Amino acid sequence: MFSNPKEKLLEIIRYNKIIPRLIASWFILALYYMVKFENFTELSFAQDTSLVISLVLIIVFFLVISFASFITPKINIDSIILFIIASASIFIVFYRGYNGTGDILKILGFILIYIFILLFTYRENKSLIERLYPNKLTTIIICAVIGLISTLIASFMMAYKVKTLSSPNFDYGLFNNVFHNLKTKGLPYATSERDQLLSHFKVHISPVFYLILPIYMIFPNPETLNVVQSVFVGLGLIPIILIMYHKNRSNMEIILMSIIYSFNSIIWTSGLYDFHENAFLILPLLFLFYFSMKKNRILMAIMSIVVLMVKEDAAFYLFVFGIYLLVKDKRYIDGSVMSVVSLIYFFIAVTILNKSGTGAMSDRFQVFIYNDGGIVSMFKTILDNPSYALKELFSSNKLIYVIEVMLPLLFIPFMIKKPANLILFVPLLLNLLSSWEYLTNINFQYHYGVMAFLFLLTIDNLENLNKEFTPYLFFTSTFVTLALYLALVVPSARYYSNLYKDYKGYFTAKVEMLKEIPKEYSVSSNGFYISYLYDREVIYETYYHGRKDDVDCVVLDKNSTTDMNLYDYYIYKGYTLYKEDYGVIILLKP
Repeated sequence: MFSNPKEKLLEIIRYNKIIPRLIASWFILALYYMVKFENFTELSFAQDTSLVISLVLIIVFFLVISFASFITPKINIDSIILFIIASASIFIVFYRGYNGTGDILKILGFILIYIFILLFTYRENKSLIERLYPNKLTTIIICAVIGLISTLIASFMMAYKVKTLSSPNFDYGLFNNVFHNLKTKGLPYATSERDQLLSHFKVHISPVFYLILPIYMIFPNPETLNVVQSVFVGLGLIPIILIMYHKNRSNMEIILMSIIYSFNSIIWTSGLYDFHENAFLILPLLFLFYFSMKKNRILMAIMSIVVLMVKEDAAFYLFVFGIYLLVKDKRYIDGSVMSVVSLIYFFIAVTILNKSGTGAMSDRFQVFIYNDGGIVSMFKTILDNPSYALKELFSSNKLIYVIEVMLPLLFIPFMIKKPANLILFVPLLLNLLSSWEYLTNINFQYHYGVMAFLFLLTIDNLENLNKEFTPYLFFTSTFVTLALYLALVVPSARYYSNLYKDYKGYFTAKVEMLKEIPKEYSVSSNGFYISYLYDREVIYETYYHGRKDDVDCVVLDKNSTTDMNLYDYYIYKGYTLYKEDYGVIILLKP
């Protein structure tokens, strides 16, 4: 193609090579400084560096890339180097300089720059990339490795969170208390959840715990629940792959979708608030979607039952999917049965909670409820007064939430051609309508059901896209997902692992102190210690139990103002100091 050096020289000075070469040279300089210096994100760094040295280095990098381009004229090596260096630079910014502050708009600025580079690189090297597409066996192996890596990262992160005594009673210690009683008594009792002996099923009806119990009985450790939750969420990759194959997507698309799911920042940041029933929604929902595509009614029924076992309000997701089957696929029997059964179950569960439990948590939609009308009042308000509902939808934090959940999916869920697919937005809409701030905060556990529907919507909408355009979306979505994962999830993983590694002896000593307290003692404890004091008949959290001298032992945190106020009270009541060390104070009743 290029017979002489002159043709090669003319080729490497084309605008589509020389411009990315210049930008790549600057990115290499930036990467060099990032690796060498810690303060690269500060203004003082630029003032302390030499402009002459920087310019010389850029020229040197430019000449090196020019030589590489000269000896590989058939490949746009300039764009490839730009892509690799830009990826490394932006990922290091997120990994070392971002610190997981949660400013999604700042992240978006970096990502917009990166997307331009990514799309340019793909366009310039499309034929080369297409030659790298794997076969089915390779695809399955790669997907398995991807899922395993993300699950291991999440499992270790959440295990270290417990080991560093960073998991509070809400929402972790109380569930350890619940599972201890499930293991010993077969019933989901807890004392640390409502400061009294109470079945957790009077707060939330979650028989799915009995499916998890066999694993807990084999590994009855404080860290087990967080690890089990991470594994269950990670296993959601299996139905994602099955759905992609059912939709006849290419092997490369399946690999990229595996990355988009396995490193989705929302499903992992949702787990940072420790253990919760909601996390067990995503796996059975995704399997339900797949089995519905295969029209396997038996397995659809099993997955529907599992969804209902998660929590009383899980029936809502089942109801929405039943309506979707009715409207979109005209599957009148499947859709009707699913919708009616879910409604019946929901109203039975809510009635039980209202009469025998602590009540359904309809206050999370209090802005739509009038005259104590309950859930029915909420739906009536939304239907009768849509302008009021729309007003509640639009606020800055809710719009940012939409960006956060949609950005890893590159807003593909919005690319709808089939009107019936709008039904799949209903779970997201419900989160947005809520007055409960945590439903639109990605650091809490209310997004697993929403994400299951958004993944279904994403995969379904792929059929509507131009085939030439689809690879650009897939590659862009993949790298945006990884960037967000590095910005929002990795900082927490690094923090807890480094904290445990640096202070392992300190945390081990604290845990050993807690283990010295006899199991038969009733205890009122600081919430962060309950994860290691859960396995006893009576365990309360000091914050809620307050000034009550009805326990054998009180465990306080010396760094807690509330606890130190309680210290004076218990000393006045005759409690004596048993041990004080590592910031832990143990008092015993005389």
